[in-house]
Amino acid sequence: MRRLSLILMMGVLTMVACRPGPAAPATPTRAPLLPTVADTPQPTLPPVGAKSIPALSTPTDEPLATLESPASTHSSAFFSDDFSNPQSGWIVETLPEGSVGYDQGSYVIEVKRDQYTLWSHPGQAFADTSVAVSAQPIDPSIDTEMGVICRYEDKSNFVYASISSDGYYGIAQVKQGDVTVLTGNGKLQPSTAITQGGAVNRIDLVCDGSKFTLAINDQVVDSAQAQAAASGDVGLLAGTFDQPNASARFNDFVVDKPPVDLSTTGRPPGSKVLFQDDFSDPRSGWDVRETENGASGYRAGRYFIRVATPKYELWSTASQSFKGDVIVEVTATPASGPEENEMGVICRYQDKNNFMSASVGADGYYAIAENKDDQTTILTGGGKYVKSDAIPTGGKSYNIQLACEGDTYTLFVNGKQIDTATSTAFRSGDVGLLAGTFDQGNVEVLFDDFAVSVP
Repeated sequence: MRRLSLILMMGVLTMVACRPGPAAPATPTRAPLLPTVADTPQPTLPPVGAKSIPALSTPTDEPLATLESPASTHSSAFFSDDFSNPQSGWIVETLPEGSVGYDQGSYVIEVKRDQYTLWSHPGQAFADTSVAVSAQPIDPSIDTEMGVICRYEDKSNFVYASISSDGYYGIAQVKQGDVTVLTGNGKLQPSTAITQGGAVNRIDLVCDGSKFTLAINDQVVDSAQAQAAASGDVGLLAGTFDQPNASARFNDFVVDKPPVDLSTTGRPPGSKVLFQDDFSDPRSGWDVRETENGASGYRAGRYFIRVATPKYELWSTASQSFKGDVIVEVTATPASGPEENEMGVICRYQDKNNFMSASVGADGYYAIAENKDDQTTILTGGGKYVKSDAIPTGGKSYNIQLACEGDTYTLFVNGKQIDTATSTAFRSGDVGLLAGTFDQGNVEVLFDDFAVSVP
């Protein structure tokens, strides 16, 4: 209960879907080429601030010196591979059922058995993403399945989308070893967006919260809802239908941010951006370290804060200084741990004992707080965390904005105003990010698209 005061392993999976029509081939058996890559290693260094909840004891993790470098101007892509480097991390293996590996600047999956599928993944970890690749069957005379994977936990749990070289598609989920086609009433469907035969097709699967959308050759063809892991690896797959010995060639693999639907974006940042960071540059100045209470650092184009200890709070600052009014904004994604969590932003940061903050939880609770002389006061909800129907619950991403204007602090979530509070404590200072736990520990939050702007 939320505290209301701040205190090749070859697995066989059977696909039940089939294509419409009297000559529908059996759907390939699902089998991974190799065991799941080990969990992504945690950073070896820790967060800039720490605070117990609700005890509010003095932080035990002192800040490290931060690097003074400007916000990154790199591409927003989380991960990309043109397969020109055969040591870029993908599996290379040959087995009786088929093979995967690099071949002349591309990645090839060959499936020797009929009604069979093999896949490979690079050993990454992402939350909401757009996973895209260019795919081409090597032998146009053999009907070939080609697709992409996201939210890959292990060989029995992931989401994927695939097309066939004769013009069919499907979005499917593998959950506890069972395969369910989520589109077309459980059956693969034809689409004119697919160029048939030996042509190259661009496959793009947008994995955004619980919604999965498939675009083929820049044309959206279908979408589906699925309750899947909030994050996981990505990958490629290829398979056969009635004929064996199909091969697919993949190029230009890109994992990027989901496209933004501007119609759902609420209050925009101020007209003048003072500072921004998409966290694609791990030298952009945020703290990277690890302690017994948690960790912080850069991962795959995002910044993470992991809090291991129950009733604890960790934060990091940008090593900047802003005078006057600002809007602090970030996209926060709960990557793991209970919904009873805390994720938020900081403004007017003086030191670890003096700053303003606003936070929300994936269970719909929020607070605007004043931290002064190491004493924390919740300024909203009568001094307690309170729940708002405007804050969606579940494992989705949250756009969090804190407008720090004069003595007034206003919290927006996904563009909707949640609450406002007044404090005369501070008028300038640094900005930052925070994450916290309540009765349960092991919360991890991913942050992206951090911006500071003028109201």
